[in-house]
Amino acid sequence: MTGERLYGLSLGTYAVSLVLPAVIGTHSDPNMWGWQAFSLSINPIAIVAWPSNFGYAAAAIFQWMEYRGAAVAASSVAVADMLFVAFVFLTESRGGPVHLPFGLLGPGYFAWLAAGVMMIMSSWKQRDR
Repeated sequence: MTGERLYGLSLGTYAVSLVLPAVIGTHSDPNMWGWQAFSLSINPIAIVAWPSNFGYAAAAIFQWMEYRGAAVAASSVAVADMLFVAFVFLTESRGGPVHLPFGLLGPGYFAWLAAGVMMIMSSWKQRDR
């Protein structure tokens, strides 16, 4: 698959992740949709605490501007933080790696993670051009 195709697929997957549940609630807790998780991540403190969406956006812009090395770096930081959010920051101390204190990771989270991985792959494939 070409880097350009992966780039478009990554952007489409990211858009789909916004309309899927990112966290599936348990008992009386509601689902947290992807767009709600995104809105929580764009406050000013999130630049330091949760840079994954900013890193993904930066990677998309860098790749569009043909700064491939910067796109690889930004998307790598984004994916590392996506994994950090799931496995360290949000995990319950007595639960497994996908059980959160308030629910389970939903398909929106995994689509978001897949979009980040596709952005790394796309940037990496196009870096030598």
